[in-house]
Amino acid sequence: RPAWITGLDHRIDPHTIGARDLTSIPSAALAGQKAGISNGKVDVAELDAPFTYTAPLLTEAFGLGADVSINPSGGTLNGHTMMAAGLMNIAKVASQIHNGDVDRGLAHASSGPLLQQNLACVLEAK
Repeated sequence: RPAWITGLDHRIDPHTIGARDLTSIPSAALAGQKAGISNGKVDVAELDAPFTYTAPLLTEAFGLGADVSINPSGGTLNGHTMMAAGLMNIAKVASQIHNGDVDRGLAHASSGPLLQQNLACVLEAK
């Protein structure tokens, strides 16, 4: 059961601390929109949230509801492999699709201490 990448987008916010409101993540919201998160039901989301405050901000930015399983693998807080966590999230969502656990998922990658760079990858079973 293959997992197909049906949407992918990467966006960047200003890197200067104090250049944006830190209670929202515009680049994540735009990357999610362009990747097509809202084009169907999301069953699972593996978010690259290396700090406890970032998961709620990302959940809101991506418009994920209470019915979405967020970081069932334990997420980045479970082990943050620098510069590879996002790729590992894609593999985690693909694995859940391969196993038949979910039909559609979001894999997220980020960079910067304030989540200045955000990549949204939508995977689906077809």
